[in-house]
Amino acid sequence: MARKKRELGNDTYFTVFNKDLKLIHDPVKKILFSKIKNWIYRNEDKESGFHFRDGHYWTFGSQGYWAEECGLQVKTVGDNLRELVATGILKTGNYNRLGIDKTIWYRLATDDEMKNVNLRALFYGKTKCNNPGNHSNETILAMYQNGMLDMNNTDIEKEQLGAPLPEYKADHISEDSLEYNLEQNSNQTNSKIEEYNKIFNDDNILIHIEHLSKIDIEDISVEIIKSFIIKFLDNNFNSTNNDLDYYKCRIDGKYENILNEIQLDFFKVLINNYYEYNVSTQPSEQNDEKGSPMLASSSQIPLNPSSPNEEKAA
Repeated sequence: MARKKRELGNDTYFTVFNKDLKLIHDPVKKILFSKIKNWIYRNEDKESGFHFRDGHYWTFGSQGYWAEECGLQVKTVGDNLRELVATGILKTGNYNRLGIDKTIWYRLATDDEMKNVNLRALFYGKTKCNNPGNHSNETILAMYQNGMLDMNNTDIEKEQLGAPLPEYKADHISEDSLEYNLEQNSNQTNSKIEEYNKIFNDDNILIHIEHLSKIDIEDISVEIIKSFIIKFLDNNFNSTNNDLDYYKCRIDGKYENILNEIQLDFFKVLINNYYEYNVSTQPSEQNDEKGSPMLASSSQIPLNPSSPNEEKAA
């Protein structure tokens, strides 16, 4: 496969494609879509077999990871990613090694799929996308394919307005209710992590897994995971010394008579997530971010106040 000739910035900067700037009305969605598109293009340009699944190139990351990448709040990222996916311009998948790992993978809509993308929602915003005087979805697609060049008056006069659109469904009823729900979820997550911090010195792995399994897997930071691994698997844990399969075999060997199958799988998902975020086969620059707080959402709750925060962003 021939490599594409693209200028995609460097480790610090990324490209925002001009036609995406003009197509996507919301500034947060511009940033998120452009960042994800850049990583997909990088994986394609590097012909990364790991990211080539079912005929498409993908990228992946938790909401916390994209929040760090884009300098946004986690709840803002979650809301806007769901809306981008709802329009159809981004497609999602799950190619994680373990079934209970829910890290989301993203790819771009194909040319054929772009015909069914709700471009009016992207172009006008969700509150104005159904106004009767708006350009049709077909016209916006033609504009997008032509680099979002301004149409002349003749084109507008000949346009057939009101063409059928894919139904635009957001995952929430109102922005106020979404904000409330996200705040409640964040508070609940923080509370669960506080509870886990209180029992961290307990040497019973079953108690640890019981508490950790109550937290959404993508909200468990790499700092927590590393501390858990050091405590129960390897006092000298260093993710660069051994491969992922080595540590998964050690989990089976050490705990197969102590943990049930679900608990063993959960332990493996934790160590799998640590590898994905720190030594994964994503291009190395995607994992070169500095340390992040335990939660990328609201308050910072230290696992151990005396331990420096050394890990990279999740």
